[in-house]
Amino acid sequence: MGVVNTANRLATVEVLEEAMTPGGISLVAQSGVFGNILLDTLYERELHVAKAVTLGNRMDVDECDVLDFLAADERTRAIAMYLEGAADGRRLLEALRRTTARKPVLVLKSGRTGPGRAATASHTASLSGEDRLYDAALRQSGALRAETLEELIDAVRVLSALPPARGRCLGIVTSSGSLGVLATDMAVREGLEVPPLPGEVNEALRGEVPTWINLRNPLDVGPSSYFTPALRAMLESQAVDMVLAITVIPYAVLREWEPLGMDAKAWFGDIASLREEFPYKPLAVCAVGNSAFVSGMREAAGPGVPVLTSPETAARAMAMLYGLRRPS
Repeated sequence: MGVVNTANRLATVEVLEEAMTPGGISLVAQSGVFGNILLDTLYERELHVAKAVTLGNRMDVDECDVLDFLAADERTRAIAMYLEGAADGRRLLEALRRTTARKPVLVLKSGRTGPGRAATASHTASLSGEDRLYDAALRQSGALRAETLEELIDAVRVLSALPPARGRCLGIVTSSGSLGVLATDMAVREGLEVPPLPGEVNEALRGEVPTWINLRNPLDVGPSSYFTPALRAMLESQAVDMVLAITVIPYAVLREWEPLGMDAKAWFGDIASLREEFPYKPLAVCAVGNSAFVSGMREAAGPGVPVLTSPETAARAMAMLYGLRRPS
């Protein structure tokens, strides 16, 4: 269907004027309209695009050419790619390796089943191929694979905003014990560690928080004034490689207190400022609940901290940050 470059406001496809706000995410879609739909979706979720290329049946320029271009593009921080198949698997593998050496590439690969492969052949005439081969090729190239469209969007939000994790240890600060457990299960399933609360975090909080708070990881402090000290202590710890802040509160409570100045930022602190203090450590927020609350948490977190709306998706995205440092 065409190309989009938000830096010089070039668009050869139908794009909302407001969606042309420049950002750091670039899209490659082996489709036509799907690329346009992604542009609409990303804008609705407050994500901004640098470049977008919808390849369709790709008579000449293909996904490998576009990957090489985006690898050298200074405005592109992370690449989200929808892939149906490849005419030259070896060339795709080499292009992915060159690109992932410079920036994250997240791939949503369709055609995983027999009927899906048949649909791919009728859509863009792509040779979808055996899914296990693509899975192995993506791992060997250093690319990361999204399981769903939702995960593609959430994960690229994280990968475009945060640095790679130096290790696999995840610290969780939460206002809900149950959501902390859900995040822990997914993190461990994806190869991360959720170790016992580091000694320095325990020391920093002992005597500062009431005895009803169980000092462990995940650290459940409820929606209280102790959330910010707990989050700071976790970010300061050298034993923690990345931090997930799970922020939830019944919206009826929040709406009741908002006229008195108790908005999301008042409950959970100035997370944007904490991010500036600890720029080297990945920090993400999971906010679940009313859309107005989630919007308030995005404001409190600032543009440098991704806010996701599922503890499992957030934990899986954090695992991808560790995957950026793992050998292929």
